[in-house]
Amino acid sequence: MADDEEEQVPSFAEDERVQFVANKLCQSLKVKSEKWDRYIALEENQTLLNDFLERDTNRMLVFYITSAGLLAASREVNLRCYCKHRGVYVLKKRAGCIHSDNYKTSLLFGTVSLSLLEQVSSTVEKIFVPVLSNRRNHQGWPNFTSQDVSRHVESLRNRVSVVEGQRSGRTTLPIPTATARIGGAQPDSGNVDRTVIHATESMVISWAHQIRDVLKEDSAGLLLEGFNPGPSAELDFWSSRRENLLSIHTQVSLVGLSRRSGDGQLGKQGGRERASGGTGTVPL
Repeated sequence: MADDEEEQVPSFAEDERVQFVANKLCQSLKVKSEKWDRYIALEENQTLLNDFLERDTNRMLVFYITSAGLLAASREVNLRCYCKHRGVYVLKKRAGCIHSDNYKTSLLFGTVSLSLLEQVSSTVEKIFVPVLSNRRNHQGWPNFTSQDVSRHVESLRNRVSVVEGQRSGRTTLPIPTATARIGGAQPDSGNVDRTVIHATESMVISWAHQIRDVLKEDSAGLLLEGFNPGPSAELDFWSSRRENLLSIHTQVSLVGLSRRSGDGQLGKQGGRERASGGTGTVPL
């Protein structure tokens, strides 16, 4: 009789919480259930997942596909573990244990990109900027607070776009959203408010500093740092410098053409970039 009762105890893999996690992971990672079955059959993997569910100190697990094509997990984000596939994190919304009565509402699933910078940029552009820049979300706020939040959001977006450009070896000249309101208004017509003027002045100052830094770059920098670069390094430096300066010239020219046309194309370009998940800068 006792043997029959022991046989009726479900295995760890049959736990409804485990099956819920398995279904979410298979959908997100686009893997077959057989791969999950092989993963959860190992005792160390069962222990890792069980500790996550039963202990309130463990709040996150990150699942990924190894270079050998196997499913694996870790308690922290480690980009070196990822090969050609993105990771999927499982996060507890609040510290605590996950039980059969709360697992559907207490777990949050999300993707970890191969490039954290791209993920940060996407999060800023698709979540932070639309939510914090929406005036309808500022109801009840003092005008000063609303403007300050909008200014900080704009600054965050611009910094991320600049860092993205630096990562690719290009100088990105961010365009503040406020400048898109210039349209066909002339500065002496009284139709350009102080916010736009301030944003434009700040933009020009920021661009001047960025361009100055590019012009100050010297091919002898590696020698001064103690390296011994060959002729190819010199050629690569000047080739990269030429492409970067042409990129800067293109961006500045596009802004000038949009301003002179007076048809608001600058704002439309920024809108198209934001709608496509871009950085809101002039495309090259």
